Amino acid sequence: MWRKAYRIAEVLIVAVLVIAIGSCASRSDKMAVEDCFGFSIESRILQAKELYDQKDYDRALGLYDTILVCRSDLSEVWSRRGWLLFKLNRDDEALASTDSSLTYDRSEPRTWHLKSQILLSLNDETGALASVDTGLSLDLEYQPLWIHRGVILRRLGDFDQALLASDKALALGRDVPKAWHLRAWVFLAMEDYPRALASADTGLSLDANHVMPMLWFMRGRALERLDRPSEALIALDSALFYSGDVPLIEVARSDALSALGRFEDALASIDAALPSVHPWATAWWARGTALAGLMRYEEALAAFDSVVVYWPSNDRAWSERGVSFYMLGRFEEAIASHDSALVRNRFNPYSWYRRADAKLALGARESALVDYDSSIVYDSSHSSLIPDERAYVLGQLSRHEEVVAYLDSVLASRGNLASCWAYRARALAELGRYNEALANCDSTLKYDPRHAWISQLKQSIELE
Repeated sequence: MWRKAYRIAEVLIVAVLVIAIGSCASRSDKMAVEDCFGFSIESRILQAKELYDQKDYDRALGLYDTILVCRSDLSEVWSRRGWLLFKLNRDDEALASTDSSLTYDRSEPRTWHLKSQILLSLNDETGALASVDTGLSLDLEYQPLWIHRGVILRRLGDFDQALLASDKALALGRDVPKAWHLRAWVFLAMEDYPRALASADTGLSLDANHVMPMLWFMRGRALERLDRPSEALIALDSALFYSGDVPLIEVARSDALSALGRFEDALASIDAALPSVHPWATAWWARGTALAGLMRYEEALAAFDSVVVYWPSNDRAWSERGVSFYMLGRFEEAIASHDSALVRNRFNPYSWYRRADAKLALGARESALVDYDSSIVYDSSHSSLIPDERAYVLGQLSRHEEVVAYLDSVLASRGNLASCWAYRARALAELGRYNEALANCDSTLKYDPRHAWISQLKQSIELE
């Protein structure tokens, strides 16, 4: 009996020890989760969030680092740490932290979204797109992923797919300003400026707290492209007011000021931004435009040289460079620069028009006439932009009947152009049609009483 009682007691003792050890172990695990260096992990995470909201980023980062010393397997903490490092422009560290988060939990779409943002900041568009697509495979209704997918595709130049991504985002909620910002950005890239403006305005109507100042930027850019520079400047000033000193906005503001003829202000605006945007072709373009407006052509040429270094495929930049050469009397170099423009885009009427000017300055009239005609072929509106030059060349080639016919077509839509009436008068005089020529002289003086040479022409006709 005593042996049986002893065995029962022995079993009971072992059971008590097991329970006691298990209790200790359970308490130890709980302490590892909730108590680390004397604080609650959950409360410290909340404290770090508060510090982040207060923009006290260094202390918030320190708290996250302390938490991870105690528990290195907390995916959410790694992710929050990654976001904070990303905000601090420490992209490589942010990516490492985000990858650590994904080591412990690969099912969170927000983490894939963060990784995609970091990779895009590191100019890895392919990796960014792969990450965003992984996130969408986990949750097709997470709107920020669709918006960011559109941003990546816009950067890659796939505007149709970027627009489709914005459509997907808006299908999930049309009250999100960021989605409209993306749409405006894509339409700007597609040169669909009316729809870019409409998208920006819709976004602004939803952004009561002005959390998206770049919507004002998009509105300003669209208005500038629509030749509404006064409204563009108002929008860009609003963008600066709500966002602070953003170089990108200063560049656009310089363009708008140049369009208004305020070249000194435009130059001051771009020079303030240039140290921050030195490699941007658009910044050098804005500076070149302002300098050309101030007739400082040597400096303008240097600015356009920088444009073609950073953006060699931009045909308009090569043409503006050619115009600077022309204004400096360097006509052969002007023609060479326009040649470079036409190699990149032979359908740009501006390049044909400006090359014709340079050829005319060198006395190559037949060749200049071909270029003027090409300008009109690629854009019929240029027939009313270049009447003086084309009429002059035809006259120099003694093709007076063609001068009259050409100017008739121009005057049909722009009858107040004094120079056209003057060249028509000269051609008619050469053809011996003196009464018509005198009538044209009178029309010239009606629209420009101080015309340079029409009075002399009229006197010579009256002597015939």
